[in-house]
Amino acid sequence: MISSCHVSSVITYPVKSLQGISKEEFQVDEFGFENDRRFVFIDDGDNFISQRTHPKLALLSVRLLQTYEGGLESIEILSSHIGRLSFPLNSFFDKHCSGQVKLATILEAFQ
Repeated sequence: MISSCHVSSVITYPVKSLQGISKEEFQVDEFGFENDRRFVFIDDGDNFISQRTHPKLALLSVRLLQTYEGGLESIEILSSHIGRLSFPLNSFFDKHCSGQVKLATILEAFQ
């Protein structure tokens, strides 16, 4: 018997441990869903920070801002408690991270 399914949306998580973004359409690249789990909060020792140790991260939402060409320009972290913080991607590029981008530790701004 042949069965079929329909996917109505996919949730991607651009920043590890923050809220996801529901999409009806998405691109797939060599790493998986485009912009899924490509960014992470790190501490001073370059260890990733997650909801396991900082559960309030679950309260933060994320928005990706694109250039006119479709590339990523910046990330916005949003919270009803602190408002909006915007981070241009070129200020967080880390050559030691295999082409991925790290976000600097900004948890102090959310406390």
